Amino acid sequence: MKGTSINSIKVRGQGENGRKSGVYTKYMSILSLFSTRPSWLQRIYRGTLKLFWLTVLSFMLASCGGPAENAATGVPGTPPQMWGDVEVIVETRPEIASVGMNEFLVIVTRKPRKPMFDMLVSIRMSESDPWRQAIQDGHVGVYRRSLLVTDPATQAVLVRLEHGDDKVELRFPLRAK
Repeated sequence: MKGTSINSIKVRGQGENGRKSGVYTKYMSILSLFSTRPSWLQRIYRGTLKLFWLTVLSFMLASCGGPAENAATGVPGTPPQMWGDVEVIVETRPEIASVGMNEFLVIVTRKPRKPMFDMLVSIRMSESDPWRQAIQDGHVGVYRRSLLVTDPATQAVLVRLEHGDDKVELRFPLRAK
């Protein structure tokens, strides 16, 4: 340390023995990443990484959107029906009703997508059949029941909704393959 001050050592980044200090070396190694042009492999990697994150971001944004305007809801070919401010959708399992036992889901919601879970929902396949109470599937406004379908081309699902003293019957025609 002959003839040098402490400040000049810190400025040059050298220790007492004339070598670069560890802090100076780490600092310069970080800066050197930005001072040299990346190799072709690094450029490809960075480009691929940017493309990946752009794709993930676009999928995340797309999943935040609402349903498509022309999305099929309920029984194929049958639009949802309204009872006051209550929207009623009927879905079948399998999607297209076939001869035999089919499960029917009655989805009852208020606008905008608030479930109606305090209703009594009954369904039947014809006027002569007895009403069968649908089983509530949690407090999400979905009611389920399996019924025998004999002729999906001509039959319809009759849905009876009861809320307090109010009652309504809705008809949802089935569509065959």
